[in-house]
Amino acid sequence: MAAIDQAWRSSGGGAQSQVELLAQSRERVAARLRQALRGVLGGVRSDLLRRGELAGEREQRHFLYGIRDALMEKGVHLESLLAGHWRREFDAATAGRLGARLSVLSLDEPDDREEELALQAIVERLRGRCAAAVEAIGRRLAALSGRDQVGGAAPEVLCKALRGALCEAAFGRLERLELLRSLLPYAGAEFGAVYDQWWGELASEERPAAAGSRPSSVERDHAAAEAALAGFLALPLPAVAAQLLAGEWRELLRRLHAEGDRDAWDAACTAAGELVWSVRLAPGSPERKMLLGRLPNLLKQLQDGFERLGLDAVRRVEILDALFGVHAAILRGEAPQSIPARARIVIPGGS
Repeated sequence: MAAIDQAWRSSGGGAQSQVELLAQSRERVAARLRQALRGVLGGVRSDLLRRGELAGEREQRHFLYGIRDALMEKGVHLESLLAGHWRREFDAATAGRLGARLSVLSLDEPDDREEELALQAIVERLRGRCAAAVEAIGRRLAALSGRDQVGGAAPEVLCKALRGALCEAAFGRLERLELLRSLLPYAGAEFGAVYDQWWGELASEERPAAAGSRPSSVERDHAAAEAALAGFLALPLPAVAAQLLAGEWRELLRRLHAEGDRDAWDAACTAAGELVWSVRLAPGSPERKMLLGRLPNLLKQLQDGFERLGLDAVRRVEILDALFGVHAAILRGEAPQSIPARARIVIPGGS
């Protein structure tokens, strides 16, 4: 197992400074953004090829194929550029050099308006996918930086970095516009997973304050699991998802935190975010078409968690059958029934 960094350890004597924690968190997120963009661009390249094959006009076909070829050539470089631009935008937001209310761009040229709208659509997609994570990350970043408010987690920061990377990679305005529109269907899932992991990571490093005493390791483990799931459980969710997160998945995160297995913790946090995304898709959402393709990986992540917990077969089947019903309803264009946020959740087998 990979070494767990000092922030993960429960020992208070060698704890890292808040500045170090902030810097390490930034580097981990930058690396994950590179990987997420790789996944996004893979989907975009396939879409451009398909659309090029269907294009009736030679000029349009040449345009789409040209962008795809450029992505094949510049993809790895673009990943590095995104990470670098995001670091700079994140540092500026964390240092308070950007306004509290971030806009995506300040474009004055009429032709640039379409690009700004395309970026804003990505911002809204990310906010719809991971609003709870963004809010929780913002609070934790503010605590680490000693500021009242920090905008480094805002989706606008990522979108500014994305445009900066495309510009530096020498994509023209029309090419950027096409790329931004093409990556929109993938942005929520791929980049949303980065926010889920970021949130889970920061939650795992929080240490609950106990009046006059150092909290025990058990208390820290419970607190980390609670913090990682709190935002999800504040949302209206189908009963099966709410009960799974509040019950088995909370216990899984508690155990993983106690064991210090960061890779497994990150994977479990990502699975929780993916689960919430999958059961909250609106009947008319364009992301519904992605659900079938993402379900096998989600089910594998859930099964891995069940295996680690030693969950009995009867309960596994009960959960998976109920989730099948929810997902089938969504694919039919129906809205599954959800229990209200913060409603009392009855955990099977619990007290």
